[in-house]
Amino acid sequence: MKSIAYSIKNWSRLLFISLIFSSNYVLADNPLVTHIYTADPTARVFNNVLYIYPSHDIQESDGLSGKNGFMMGDYHVFSTTDLINYTDHGVILDQKDVDWVDNDSYAMWAPDCNTKNGKYYFYFPGDFKIGVAVADDPVGPYIPVQQPIEHANGIDPCMFIDDDGTPYLYFGGGENLKVMRMKEDMITPDMNPITVTSLQTQYKEGSFMFKRNGTYYFTYPVDLHGTEEIYYATGDNPLGPFTQKGTIMDRWTDCWTNHHSIVEYQNQWYIFYHHEDLSSDKTLRSMCADKLFFNADGSIQKVTPTLRGIGIRKAWENIQVDRYSDKSNVEVNVLSDNEPAGFKTEQIRNNGWIKYNDVDFASENYSKVLVRAASNTSGGQIEIRLGSNSGQLLSTIDVPNTGGLSSWQTLSASINTQPTGINNLVCVFKGSDNIMVLNWVQFVKQNSIIISKNGTGNGIIKMNNSVVCDESNMTKTLPFSASESYNFTIETLVNHEFVGWQLNGAAVDEITDIENGDEIVAICNYSPPLRLATSTIEAEDFDVQSGIKAENCNEGGQNIGYIENDDYIKFSQIDFGVGVSEISVRVASDASGGNISLYIDSRGGSPVCTIPISNTNGWQTWVTLTNTINNISGVHDIFLEFTGSGGYLFNLNWISFKEAETSAVNQNMDTQVNVYPNPANSVLYINNLHAPAKYDIYNTAGNKLKSGNVINFYGINTSELEDGLYIIQITIGHKKQNIKFNVDKSI
Repeated sequence: MKSIAYSIKNWSRLLFISLIFSSNYVLADNPLVTHIYTADPTARVFNNVLYIYPSHDIQESDGLSGKNGFMMGDYHVFSTTDLINYTDHGVILDQKDVDWVDNDSYAMWAPDCNTKNGKYYFYFPGDFKIGVAVADDPVGPYIPVQQPIEHANGIDPCMFIDDDGTPYLYFGGGENLKVMRMKEDMITPDMNPITVTSLQTQYKEGSFMFKRNGTYYFTYPVDLHGTEEIYYATGDNPLGPFTQKGTIMDRWTDCWTNHHSIVEYQNQWYIFYHHEDLSSDKTLRSMCADKLFFNADGSIQKVTPTLRGIGIRKAWENIQVDRYSDKSNVEVNVLSDNEPAGFKTEQIRNNGWIKYNDVDFASENYSKVLVRAASNTSGGQIEIRLGSNSGQLLSTIDVPNTGGLSSWQTLSASINTQPTGINNLVCVFKGSDNIMVLNWVQFVKQNSIIISKNGTGNGIIKMNNSVVCDESNMTKTLPFSASESYNFTIETLVNHEFVGWQLNGAAVDEITDIENGDEIVAICNYSPPLRLATSTIEAEDFDVQSGIKAENCNEGGQNIGYIENDDYIKFSQIDFGVGVSEISVRVASDASGGNISLYIDSRGGSPVCTIPISNTNGWQTWVTLTNTINNISGVHDIFLEFTGSGGYLFNLNWISFKEAETSAVNQNMDTQVNVYPNPANSVLYINNLHAPAKYDIYNTAGNKLKSGNVINFYGINTSELEDGLYIIQITIGHKKQNIKFNVDKSI
């Protein structure tokens, strides 16, 4: 007998996130990793393994801030042998490890690493000096040298070792970049630094030197037109002089910086660089890579950045088709749901398609193809084809109404033929316009079982006490063994509810006799926390959005921006108490502005009110606007719809409501329920109930703390609650009433 059981455990959000980020194995296209922000990637090849040493961007928080808005306090190192699977080896150096660096500077900018005589030397900037840490292994542990390198005043170190073993340290930032020869110990200068001449005269940084066919290539980002583009010069001596040659990569229009490295690996040259498309924030960047080619005369062909990136994806891995090679009648956007950080294919039109190059089917035999998709309509179909949108049809997957565009499901279908070798993959969409969204595609090898987490909620699925699915991996295929016993458990988060198991699409309480090819699904749904309307509701804490993005705010935290006509956000479970009479919004605009319309429970019908927004003379120049509204009470979902013309309209920081000056009772109940004493000490009594009811107690953050059944004059134990304000929600049938009460143990 093979059985599946379940257990539910409420974890704090912080603990769950720490589990996600402790995962050290990630799959990626461009950007290469999405679980943390990484910039300034220096790629090096040691012992046939490619290592990447980037800087680490984090968000400003808790009153801490870095220079120019960038927060960078430590370094990770990543490794790969196939350019598609990256291992995060964790933090190798923190600013707190370096005695001569201010522990709150958060200016651990672009690093480098190189090896000599069996040691690995990690170079890093701090306080406009260059330091070095030494290790016996590329991934550390690294021990910092007591003092910074003499004469190395600047940023962005690059350690180049010539064919004869002579090391050269490049560094600098501003109008001048410098170089100096180093001694055999890789730490001590062998000359005073000199300025690299004959370069572009504007602001420069991030120099990187490499050698090919006897020619020295000095490459660097330069800000010629408001954002950085990557230039190069060549020479026959590592100290120069160099001759300007041209541009390797054009400037971004939406990201101020670019910082790169260039390396040959497995007989192909690559350029590593960074961009902000995952965050839409210039201070939160992500490293990327693309192939780089040379002309016969040694000149570098200009690189056009791609989403597909580098490496060959295995068919049995998650194929992120949103990192497309080509597309038609579909769009790509950042995921904002409970899926792992990344992107999705959306705004799909009938007969639209998206193409992903270089999928390796090898010589495996496959039983099924999976897609991770969601739909809020009658759904449609996804055709999986080879080569082109009219190429060989491998499979057709039906996409039903999953319950919404944020309710993701892993769907499957059998395949018509067995593909082999390396092929380009195309997804073709059939049905009405805007009927579905797609995350990834995956092929399932024969003799496998499939475990998935579906729904709007999150949880950790364990098989025989080992994690198989979590927030970083919603679906897992595992080899099937007829001799193995399988036991599955699931642990969910606060406000995330385990609904039940499914086996091959059928709901079951217990699963017995798992067979080859079985699909096991845990369904979890998210119940949004109750939020007080009279508190400050941060705009970036939306539950559903369309079209907007969050960004750093000069008033602290984040705001939402990139708002265009017909975009909207939804907040669930907003408690208006006995009633509110006014709404306030904190907005900023450097354009023509627009309107914010408030809807209750749905976007249909007429708005409750509309607030006009004008130009405030800056995207971070904030004003608070108010408008009166009719008395709204009880718990509701709210929608804010944005309208206007002319591109981006305005930014929104927060909203809040003013409690109405009324003693009106909650109209959802036939009679008003009372609680006493208030404040309570160890027991809270319920009065004026006309029928048995259910109760839920929430804290002011909206987290559910206690639930149960209650009858009139029933006493609820509150001794385990700390002193403070709480909300008790009484439910009879479909009617609810929310009552605020305090706990005070001193009474």
